[in-house]
Amino acid sequence: MNLNFPHLFQAFDPSTGLYPGSTPEARGILEYAYAHPEIALAVSLDETNFCLEPPRGGRRGDADLSQIRIPNNYVEMLQAERGQTYTLEEVIEMTRKVVPASVEVDADMVAGFLGLGAAVNPLKPDLEFYDALSKKYKAYLEEKEAGGDRLPPADAADGSFELWAYYHLGVPVFSLDLFGIPSEEKKPGEEKSETPAADAAQLARLHYADSLLGSRGFVDWTPYKHPELGDVEIGGFPPYLETPPHETVKGILDVQIPWILELAEQLPSLALAETRITPRGSEVYLLEVWVRNEAFLPFPTAMGKRNRQPAPAIILLEGKGIEFLEGRARTPVPSVEGHSTVKQSWLIRAGQKTELNIRLECPAAGNDQTTAKLGI
Repeated sequence: MNLNFPHLFQAFDPSTGLYPGSTPEARGILEYAYAHPEIALAVSLDETNFCLEPPRGGRRGDADLSQIRIPNNYVEMLQAERGQTYTLEEVIEMTRKVVPASVEVDADMVAGFLGLGAAVNPLKPDLEFYDALSKKYKAYLEEKEAGGDRLPPADAADGSFELWAYYHLGVPVFSLDLFGIPSEEKKPGEEKSETPAADAAQLARLHYADSLLGSRGFVDWTPYKHPELGDVEIGGFPPYLETPPHETVKGILDVQIPWILELAEQLPSLALAETRITPRGSEVYLLEVWVRNEAFLPFPTAMGKRNRQPAPAIILLEGKGIEFLEGRARTPVPSVEGHSTVKQSWLIRAGQKTELNIRLECPAAGNDQTTAKLGI
């Protein structure tokens, strides 16, 4: 099931399914997520742990960003030559000339709207908040006396829920493996081992099996005559070695699950911070509205900005007899960084004593409203 999601889905592999969402479990999750725009956070309890180790980069994408061919439907807008190739830097400069000055043009924005292939690596601004929360998580574990060295969690697999949620939903995505086998303890004064990482991990598993699980953690290799394969040996670590003993489960959950609530406290929370009206004469008013994100995490993530997911926050202006000279009654607020404020402005003509209703609507980050009086 956890190889059956759309992002980096591996086709023609018996373990991944016929197509993305072909398993009822994965399809159910996909349908639920897209039917609920109010989803603000995704958490996976799995083999990965984005709280301990942020999503890894280093994947190689398909797009050659040194030879970009502008799609036909953008050639005229970007004043490009049909059939010619450009570098990413050249396309960024071409784009800056044709969009409003308030629009941030960067590599991710260009790659997104030109369809230059799927994003395959986490974006730097997102890794910054992952790193910050990873430090907080480790301090939290130390406070709960649940820290200590352990074997690293698994990397997220292509086609997994974690990668799909991060790259497609535009909300913060975390995962927890809840339990990890402790690294083999070094004795006081013992020098750092030169054992390769893979062998060190096997030694740690063996130490864990011997010291905590007794005879249940490792089966001695034993000759066996297989009816088809002939002489073989059976043994080694049994399945589910890295599943914690049942008597430890409650203690693990008592420590780990409250951390999810700690993550929820960091979610973006948008509000109308300030409204200012400046008369400009002849019943014309400059309206300025500041929207503030009162929390640590941005709305949306940097990957969400690239993918235009989730839908932006919207400012709605309603009032009798008002005319918009600059701006519109329905104005998107594409993004607001954590603990920061963005401003939107309008020029409005209105009669005397007009009351303006200002609403902020954002299913994933909060709603707010206020009123403003014009000509009073």
